[in-house]
Amino acid sequence: MYIKGRYILSACLLVFVQQATAAAMDCKKAANDVENTICANKTLYELDAQMGTLYRQLMTTATAGQPELKRTQRA
Repeated sequence: MYIKGRYILSACLLVFVQQATAAAMDCKKAANDVENTICANKTLYELDAQMGTLYRQLMTTATAGQPELKRTQRA
């Protein structure tokens, strides 16, 4: 029972980590100081991934306000 629980926990963590990194930027393609700073700091990288995920969710649910959201985000 103990080993089975560890396998389940490991699988859940693996799925969570894969989702978080899938949403993050590709640090091999970091093109400026901001991107390099984010890639050099694990906490910033994880926060950037979370923000990217939330932004994509917002853009799919707020179809009427997308132009305003994009304009605000760019500003």
